[in-house]
Amino acid sequence: MYRDAEAGQGAVSLGVKSISGDIALAIGTMAEAKGINSVAIGTGAQAPQANAVAIGGGSTTNGIQGRQVKDANITLTDGTTATFFQIFAGATNVEEGSMVSFGRLGRERQLKKCSTWRNFSYKY
Repeated sequence: MYRDAEAGQGAVSLGVKSISGDIALAIGTMAEAKGINSVAIGTGAQAPQANAVAIGGGSTTNGIQGRQVKDANITLTDGTTATFFQIFAGATNVEEGSMVSFGRLGRERQLKKCSTWRNFSYKY
């Protein structure tokens, strides 16, 4: 016998054994959006932190911490390193849970067909 979906106040749960906390959205069998204002879409997707979003079967924000990242050093295929400054929009006031996950540790996914972030400067 299957357990019914559970939904908190102002929340929506669609799917067998799906669970959503208050003001949250869980779509998919065993999807869990337990954080306030969180979203979990896909079979087994999990978003336990407030404001977190997990998209895709098996995706999770569990164990991932939101960080304020402004600069990055990236090693290029030719072995050189490019340093990027102030390239990440929304890098200030990031709270734990303020993230979107498309996979999980060991089962990462790529986000494709997106426009660029904004103008930035870099040096080699």
